[in-house]
Amino acid sequence: MRYPKITWLRKITVEVPLFLTYTSFLLLASVLNNFTIYRTCYTLLKYNESDCALLGRVNNNFTRELEKNVQPLANVVTMVLEMPTATVPVLICIFAGPWSDKHGRIPVQLMSLIGFTISMSIFGIMAAFRNLSPWYFVLAAIPTMLTGGAPTYFAVILAYINDISTEHTRALRMAIFEAVLLVGLLVGTLSSGYILYSTNYETVFFLAAGLIALSWLYTMFLLPETVKIKEGQEGTLKELLRCSYFVGIFKTVFKKRENYDRCIVVSIVVTITIMNFIANGENVVRFPFLREKLGWTLTKNNYFNAASHIITIVGTVGATLVLHGKLHMKETVISLIGILGFVGNSFLRGAATNDAYIYVGAVVSIFAGAAMPLLRSRIAQIVPSDEMGKIFALIVGLGGVAGLSAAYMYTTLYNATIIIHSGAFNYFSAILYLFAIFLVGIIICFELCTPKKKYNLEFPESVYKLKQESNGVYIVPT
Repeated sequence: MRYPKITWLRKITVEVPLFLTYTSFLLLASVLNNFTIYRTCYTLLKYNESDCALLGRVNNNFTRELEKNVQPLANVVTMVLEMPTATVPVLICIFAGPWSDKHGRIPVQLMSLIGFTISMSIFGIMAAFRNLSPWYFVLAAIPTMLTGGAPTYFAVILAYINDISTEHTRALRMAIFEAVLLVGLLVGTLSSGYILYSTNYETVFFLAAGLIALSWLYTMFLLPETVKIKEGQEGTLKELLRCSYFVGIFKTVFKKRENYDRCIVVSIVVTITIMNFIANGENVVRFPFLREKLGWTLTKNNYFNAASHIITIVGTVGATLVLHGKLHMKETVISLIGILGFVGNSFLRGAATNDAYIYVGAVVSIFAGAAMPLLRSRIAQIVPSDEMGKIFALIVGLGGVAGLSAAYMYTTLYNATIIIHSGAFNYFSAILYLFAIFLVGIIICFELCTPKKKYNLEFPESVYKLKQESNGVYIVPT
């Protein structure tokens, strides 16, 4: 498959605010866990503040013992902190996705970005109050919660990317979406430690808010709308809260389709939800596990994250361009290979006795990053473009629900096994990945039983002119 070349300016659209937003998320996330442990240590457990400041920075017998005493409560605080942004935003996402199919993608993006900016600014203000309990951090999550949060933002971003893609570039475009996130992960995690140790927590939080503000400005003034809004049908808050949107999402997913397409769509939605469940659960306990098991500091963790993100970027883009583009392997087959890599990575982390296990696991899962974008691309081949907002809203919404339940389950499992075997959660992840492999295998069987045909050749009328000017291609160069 050949990807036509077009000018750089035509290729770059939503990737710029996406990169700024995700870099901001990782600046915040990389230090927030450390900040929560630090504040829990001396404000809730009443340890000496100077001793608590050593956590995540110094690795010796004293800090390891202190870590074991602080982590269980800190993990509970983190779980409670994530609850507001994993409940209400999911409901908003379910309504906002279908709303954006009719009234535009840009307003929803702007709404979410405003909430992010306010929340991160509140974190910065709270960090300045040295004796403030970490339980108050929940208040900072309220603006994000009320404006849709990450579930709504990413659901609409995915729908936007589908709008500006063609049949031949959709898989690559989805892979580039994943690559942009990984670059944001790389920049955010690698720089967060240096910024924190050179300045303070307040600076990191306000810098994250500034990046979101830049993303809002770019979206507001430079990002074109992809949905043609009919005159007299401008969206309102009342329109957003229509119950028919909620019902329409499930009707769209379970509606009867040609051959085995309905089974394929449902199976992919379940597979992606399982993968989101694992990713969200592991994100809560992975760093505490590495601190407890291998004595990793925040800086060491950031170095590993940088290395693993580079590996994943290479694997994701390589799998899309070479395995899918040149060798014409099916999206589902590549996804199967990627999820197998996740299984190997989980077993290696669970058995880790030194750093080598963790790094080898990252190499083993080199193609894992391609699984989710290619599965999303497969859905886009089946579902018409005017239904994609509903599908992506459900996927991201289920991911939010999965994230909430996963945070509780993984935290409980980790706290229960921290003394016996702190890496036990990795084996739980491996079992779930094996079930995902089973589902993808079923999808491949359905595909083999389905006659070849073309899917989803429609292109949004509002961007048809731009499509003609750019030879019908919207991709970002790598």
